[in-house]
Amino acid sequence: MKALREIENRGEHDFWRSGKVGSQADIMVHANQKEAFEAELASHGITYTVLFPSVHEHFEENRKIREAHVGSNKWSPYITIDEYHSTDEIHAYIEQMATTYASFNVRTIDLDVTYEGRVIKSLIIENAGPTKPNILIDAGIHAREWLSPAVCTYWINQLLENYGTGPGQNTYIDDYNFYILPVFNPDGYEFSQDGTHRDWRKNRADTGSVSGCYGVDLNRNFDYHWHDSGVSDVHCSYVYPGSSGGDQIETNIMETRFANIPATPILSISLHAYDWNFLYPFGYATGHYPSIVSELIALCNGAVADLNAEHADESGVGVRDFGCINAADLYPAAGASDDWYASQGVRYVYTPEMRGPSFDVPPTQIVPASEEMWAALKYMMDTM
Repeated sequence: MKALREIENRGEHDFWRSGKVGSQADIMVHANQKEAFEAELASHGITYTVLFPSVHEHFEENRKIREAHVGSNKWSPYITIDEYHSTDEIHAYIEQMATTYASFNVRTIDLDVTYEGRVIKSLIIENAGPTKPNILIDAGIHAREWLSPAVCTYWINQLLENYGTGPGQNTYIDDYNFYILPVFNPDGYEFSQDGTHRDWRKNRADTGSVSGCYGVDLNRNFDYHWHDSGVSDVHCSYVYPGSSGGDQIETNIMETRFANIPATPILSISLHAYDWNFLYPFGYATGHYPSIVSELIALCNGAVADLNAEHADESGVGVRDFGCINAADLYPAAGASDDWYASQGVRYVYTPEMRGPSFDVPPTQIVPASEEMWAALKYMMDTM
């Protein structure tokens, strides 16, 4: 593992999954680096298999699936349940929800404007009122992880449009207030949808790179143990953390606006893909945990059990049982949102790394992924 960490920190290759003892790492290597990379692995006695001989062909195959796919359940003029949508479509949808459910004290807030001039918009549901606990949800911090905003949008639909329905009646907005950021990184998200840059991970900020490399990994930019681990100072690296903690518009919004939430959230969830795991803090170094780590693990285990039961009869690519793991035990990475939330006093902090087999998940997987993640969230809301 030490050799893989050293390779990752050089920033030469794109680690889709960093891996841990007992599981694989998934690494994208450019064709002109293939022989040197294979030789380096051999020198460390590391064995490997080829997951996608051509990542371009993998992306193209999924692009054709998306183009041929016809959404089957249109929630609104803007959103279909089983398709990926643009930032504008997602924002239009949450604006519609704020209008439709204004009686539930639902509203949107334009938090700021990105480097490329896009609005960062949040949805707030304060139906429960000031005496009830708060839940914070963010999605899409890594641009290429399209499943993240899709699942977040599904959750919004469940909370509002399915209020008062289902077994036990869904009345979670009576019990919790919600602060939701469905597209954390709109510049990067849109860039990854342009047909050429499907693997784009960072935002699109000008970093002053002499090589013309743009972007900061926003999940390495939060100002808590910033730069301690899991980063590269190479501006072109996928894990470039910025020049200082919280120096990006997107992370600065979260750090400054967090104080405006009436009370510290009891739960935060940062949606990511992919690894089939729920991560809990801290991630900046191994052996460091919140004081209530036993509670974190217990709540996580219950949520994952319900998640796994949701599609126990399902099989095929992308289907795998989830687990709970400390973030640093998966891979040490400082400056992440979950560590920052925990440092601010959020009691239960999780980063679900959803189903794969890569971050380019076909649209046919959106619904089952959303359903299993909703089962996990429901368990947490029923239990806390």
